[in-house]
Amino acid sequence: MPLLCRKNLSPLQRRFGLLFSTTLIATSLLFMWSYHATEHGYASWKLLLGFLPAVPFLTMMFLIPRYLTQEKDEFLRMLVIRALLWGFAVPMVVDTIWGFLWKLAPPDTALPMMNVDLFCITALFVLAIQIRRYQ
Repeated sequence: MPLLCRKNLSPLQRRFGLLFSTTLIATSLLFMWSYHATEHGYASWKLLLGFLPAVPFLTMMFLIPRYLTQEKDEFLRMLVIRALLWGFAVPMVVDTIWGFLWKLAPPDTALPMMNVDLFCITALFVLAIQIRRYQ
């Protein structure tokens, strides 16, 4: 049986899971679109197009405290907070190491998107490990 099986999730968890997934997909799509648009002649809109992918990700960051305040199970809330802390820690470590190595390999334009993906994947992976450990 999968760790995060749909039937094991409460309606609150399903709703916020759908919202998180939607914001992550929107972030990815807007990032690809803005990168393509700035590369193909929309230089005057570069600032706006550069900021646009951050909007759904910031929405996700505002959804997290909202989910945590609505979650009734304190143990599950603690697991989610722990997973989020790991989710923030891994991209910070990667960025720190990348910062020291920047002179050797200048950053790619995909680095901000990699941070978003790394955050989400790490948080989900850590949450799954914790749920499995405490079953």
